[in-house]
Amino acid sequence: MKTYRIIPFIILIAITLLTACEKDADNVKPFKVDSKLVVHAFISPQDTVLKVHLQKSQPALGRRLSEEQLQVPNANVTISDGSSAVTLTYDPDHNAYFSKLREWAIVAGKTYTLKVTAPGGYAATASCSVPEATGIAITDVSTSTTTETDYYGGEMKRYKVAYKWTDAPGVNNYYRTLAAKVFWHKNYYGDRQRVAEPAHLDRGKPGLYKDDKAQGGVLTSDDFYYYQGAQSPDIEKQYQLHLLLVVSDKNYYLYQDAQYKQSQSNGNPFAEPVVMYSNIEGGLGVFAGYNQVEALIDME
Repeated sequence: MKTYRIIPFIILIAITLLTACEKDADNVKPFKVDSKLVVHAFISPQDTVLKVHLQKSQPALGRRLSEEQLQVPNANVTISDGSSAVTLTYDPDHNAYFSKLREWAIVAGKTYTLKVTAPGGYAATASCSVPEATGIAITDVSTSTTTETDYYGGEMKRYKVAYKWTDAPGVNNYYRTLAAKVFWHKNYYGDRQRVAEPAHLDRGKPGLYKDDKAQGGVLTSDDFYYYQGAQSPDIEKQYQLHLLLVVSDKNYYLYQDAQYKQSQSNGNPFAEPVVMYSNIEGGLGVFAGYNQVEALIDME
């Protein structure tokens, strides 16, 4: 009886069919990801200068751009309040655009528009409103002290600080709490200098708050911590606690919140990806407004 080897024959047919299915695609559009303008600017009535950070984004595909190629030194950057405008000037030392606020100041309650154009067809715009701070005040500060031993066996005091503030009714407010220890010391040349050491929130919290559940009421910050070790002879014993309450628009709040969540998920393979907030049309980044309420507490 004859035996036929059919396996090679089947493989030959399969190869022939696969070869026959090959066809060059001539209607596929090339996939290209261009750079966008990345804009960061925060404006406040307490500012003495306007500052806008501007650069190009790094393309996700294709050739990686150098730091110099990402810079945008020849853009036209303006900020307008609807009736007048100011043009910012590029500073190569800081890689940012600046304008001193002398005659053209930021005013609470106004809406501002940022416009950026650059060679190559780049254009971006955004608007924000600077909130009022009327009716908002820091009302109460609580502090407590514990004594600890530092790494070298010396005595160190650990301060815990929290503060309360009143919320202005009838408007949706967004807040951020900050604090710093301020003291004076003499530098190498014997000149008296002011130093501000930031106090830190527990677990790196961003200190962001909304008044949606406390309209017109009283809000309380999370606890801040800072340390006081042995005093250097060049440091004055008297110092101050600087409390800063940022009264912000929604853009500032959402951007800072997204930035914090992104930092918390960094390096965690099981964390959900966080999309950075942006209100820049035609680009990426944020243009936001805020106001400030401050308090200085003398400490020993």
